[in-house]
Amino acid sequence: MNDNDKAISVLAQAIRKAVHSCLASAPFDITIVGKVVSRDSSGLYTVELNGKHYKAKAQGSVQHTAGAVVRILVPQNNYEDLWILAP
Repeated sequence: MNDNDKAISVLAQAIRKAVHSCLASAPFDITIVGKVVSRDSSGLYTVELNGKHYKAKAQGSVQHTAGAVVRILVPQNNYEDLWILAP
């Protein structure tokens, strides 16, 4: 590999890293498959996404049980405002 090829490789790697970093915090909706852990008395669910626990509201009148695999909406990449989507 000559010097030009090395320079292009380093530049491409830096561009990929910058794009991934920007996308990680970009404001767009994400839908993720997660698991219901529990439901509290107010109807708020604890869900597990990628090994972490979050609070989520449920869409519609469907009640989800612990262990259920569900689709979860992350509006505008905001993990403080999760919604369990109705099946």
